[in-house]
Amino acid sequence: MAGLFLERAWLLGGYLVVLQFLLIVIWSRWRTRLWTRAVWCGFVVLVGAPLLSMAVTTPRERIINLCQSLARLVDDGEPLGMESLLSKDFRAGELDAVSFLEKVEVSLTRYRVDHPRLGRFQVAFPDSVNATVLFDVHCAVRSVDTYLDHVFSRWKLTFRRDAGTWRVTHLEAVPTPLSPVRRLGDWLN
Repeated sequence: MAGLFLERAWLLGGYLVVLQFLLIVIWSRWRTRLWTRAVWCGFVVLVGAPLLSMAVTTPRERIINLCQSLARLVDDGEPLGMESLLSKDFRAGELDAVSFLEKVEVSLTRYRVDHPRLGRFQVAFPDSVNATVLFDVHCAVRSVDTYLDHVFSRWKLTFRRDAGTWRVTHLEAVPTPLSPVRRLGDWLN
């Protein structure tokens, strides 16, 4: 329920428009002072609730925004910008943060990842300081001699909140039937 009110302002707005329409229908039938106040309060809520929803960022939205930021950095070819988003004890398979960033930088000099689109987010919070997110990525990959359009992959990231900031502690590729990526090493070779 909190997801409806805080994460989907457009859906909340739709529900409130329907509710406001019903209030106006009831008011037009009985035109009492009570229903007049209800209609005016409905207008205030119709405007205020979606604005409040857009102003509040939930932990789930923060995690999704961080994943989108990582994808933008890959799209821009700037893996060193990821360093601030990784925790000190970051692991990606056998790689720590420094070796992971080195491998990503080498891979992005050979291959260009274009327009990554992230979707189907599944965010779980096992406790107040840890989060796990699974999501799909669709992108195009090109190199000097190859162009692959509509490359699909699925990723799992683990986050930990340190001093109010979420940082990635673990990254892994999740094998799926439609994906050419079976493990992280398929991308970082």
